[in-house]
Amino acid sequence: MKRIYVPTAVAAALLTAIAFAPSTAQADYKCAKPNGSIEQRACAKAAAGPEVLRRFIERTRGIYNLYYWDYLRTEE
Repeated sequence: MKRIYVPTAVAAALLTAIAFAPSTAQADYKCAKPNGSIEQRACAKAAAGPEVLRRFIERTRGIYNLYYWDYLRTEE
């Protein structure tokens, strides 16, 4: 099997560019258009308050893998 040679400087530059590239993964406010029953439940909990939402997310973290900031409305 033939190995591909990548100079160390090129590999370091590539890794640096990837590490410092702006992330496109930004949280959407999912309560604007909830898609499923779990999102509707999370939005109902968010309407009840941030503490209720936090407890719901923590309780169901192993099942649904929800992200707190997707459901909490923040004013910018």
